[in-house]
Order: sequence, then C-alpha cells, then structure tokens
Amino acid sequence: MTHASPRPATILVVDDEPQVRRLASRALEREGYRVIEATDGLEALGLFTQDARIDLLVTDVRMPHTDGIVLAAALRRRFPAIPVLFISGYPRGTEPAPEPFLAKPFEMRTLCDRVRELLDTREGVDA
Repeated sequence: MTHASPRPATILVVDDEPQVRRLASRALEREGYRVIEATDGLEALGLFTQDARIDLLVTDVRMPHTDGIVLAAALRRRFPAIPVLFISGYPRGTEPAPEPFLAKPFEMRTLCDRVRELLDTREGVDA
C-alpha cells in the first residue's frame, strides 16, 4: 500500500519591501514550501480568509495599514495554533521585539531554518 506524501507546508510571507518578500519567498520555495505573498497586513488578511490552509506566517513587524503584530493577533483569534515568525530591520524603541524574531538583514538559510523549527514545534504539538 502506498501512502500519499504529506502536502507541503504553506507559508504566508508578508513584507512591504518587494525585494525582501521575493527573496524570502524564493528561498522558502526552494525548500519545498508553498508560498503565498502579501504586501501588507490588510492584503494578508484578505488572502487568509481565502486560503485557510496556511501553516505559518512570516511577517514584517512594521508595515503600512496593518502592522505584523496586529496581523498576527487577528490571525491567531481565528487560528490560535498558527506559528508566526516576526522579521524587521527597525528597532522598536523601548518595546521588546516580538518572539520569535529574526532581524533584517538575515541569511536566507537562517530564515529557512527558523521556519523549519517553528513547523517542527507545531507538528510536535499537533501530534
């Protein structure tokens, strides 16, 4: 009996910087993930309602319209178990960085490793 291979994890990448968004998406696609891109939190919320099969959110912290923290909170109200990786190149002043956090600029290998760690943690909880 053959088993169907599990579907690839779907990652939603949200960043208002096109170059960062594209580079991150391409790196994750090379790792075998399905990637959906959004330019800001409002677009991401619209995409999320269309595709509830998103396994992980990678989001910039500071974006126009809806920032990454507000976006993550909105998604977690609907899907409490969704892992989120926050990214940013700007310090948040006196506020601590949200966790888990990856500071820009980062190596694409580091991004892929953090995504895998978060997905592995989620799979351990879901199992």
